[in-house]
Formats: sequence, C-alpha cells, structure tokens
Amino acid sequence: YAELDGQGTLGEVQTITVPEGSSVSSIATQLKDSGVIQYDWLFKLYAKYSGRASGLQYGDFTLRSGMDYNTILKTLSVQQVKRKTITITFPEGYTAVAIAQKMEENGLCSVDDFLACANGEDGSDFSQYDFWNAIPDTEGRLMKCEGYLFPDTYEFFTDDSVYNYVNT
Repeated sequence: YAELDGQGTLGEVQTITVPEGSSVSSIATQLKDSGVIQYDWLFKLYAKYSGRASGLQYGDFTLRSGMDYNTILKTLSVQQVKRKTITITFPEGYTAVAIAQKMEENGLCSVDDFLACANGEDGSDFSQYDFWNAIPDTEGRLMKCEGYLFPDTYEFFTDDSVYNYVNT
C-alpha cells in the first residue's frame, strides 16, 4: 500500500518526457527507470483498473518519487502540448488584399489562398453568416469579402486551415 498511497517522503522533482503514442506499459517502465515508482507492473494494473489508462497524455511532466498513484495519474492526464499561435493586428482601413498580405508575411498562408477563400472562390462557404448571403453580386465588386473582414487583434494557430483564418 505504501507504493499506491505514496510513501510520505517525496523525492526530488523530475521532469519526465512521455513521447507521443506511448503505451501505459512504456510509461510505467519509464517511471520505474527514473525512480518515480518501484513497481511498473503494479502501476499498469492500477492505471487499467482505475479507468485512467486511456486518459494518459504525452509531453513533459513534473513528478517526484514517493507520489501516490492517483496524483501521478492525474498529472499524466493533463494535456501538455500546446499549439503554436501568432498574434496579428489588422488596423482600421486595411483592405482585404492588405490583410491577405499580412497573413502571408506572418507565414500563415499565401495571399492568393487567403483571397480565394475569403471570396468563396475555392468553394469555401460562409453562408452560416446572414451578411454573407446579403452581399450583392454586382459586376463592379472586385472582392466579395471587402469590407467584411473586421479590423482587430487576432490570435491564430500557426498550423490551422486558411478557412479558419478567414472565419476568425
């Protein structure tokens, strides 16, 4: 029971890196090898029968020897990987082309891809917004999206789709 419930005295803080796709078995072995737990077989059984085995995440975790299994499992269940983001400010008066150029300057997408999406030329559909359906399709209108891209400061995921950039 001392292993399961913690041993009272906690050891030094350690950072354990769990690779993506790791099984409970490989995590248990890693915890044993680093000295966080003594019995990898007991940890595997406890994780399985407590129902927490499927919730284990990958990433860097701070653990200590002597921790109880519930605390270890709770720590290993917190998602550590965060998607990279970039913050971009679009001032008032920016045209759709200027916004697309700023997106390209920041490495998110090309000007052509952004404008094709923003104008619905690539098959993108923004009909969930009432204003989109009300925009007149007149001959003199160069870009359907002109005037509908709001000036503000936005945070974008660097690995997102062009559609989500325009939608944001």
